[in-house]
Amino acid sequence: MTITDNHLILRFGILSETHIPFDAIDNVRLAKSSEYIKEDGTKTLSMLGELENSNMVIYLNEPQQLEFLYGTPKTFTKLFLFVDDHQNFISQIETHLSK
Repeated sequence: MTITDNHLILRFGILSETHIPFDAIDNVRLAKSSEYIKEDGTKTLSMLGELENSNMVIYLNEPQQLEFLYGTPKTFTKLFLFVDDHQNFISQIETHLSK
């Protein structure tokens, strides 16, 4: 993960990547992988889908693209992912959202 002045860049190794502008983020919160519901607009950063042990969810106010190593990009408005230091991640994102 990389946090720049304007974007949140998320990668799952070389398998998937997305660049999310902060103005496209509605909110970020803790989540349980059991909350993952396969529906249009909901994706996981990894290619494992609901099998990924997600602990964060990012809600967007405008659709973004998730690009995979193999296959076409997928559009999402809700992204599930796993973050080791989730409290620090939330704090940093909220700081950028408040600017």
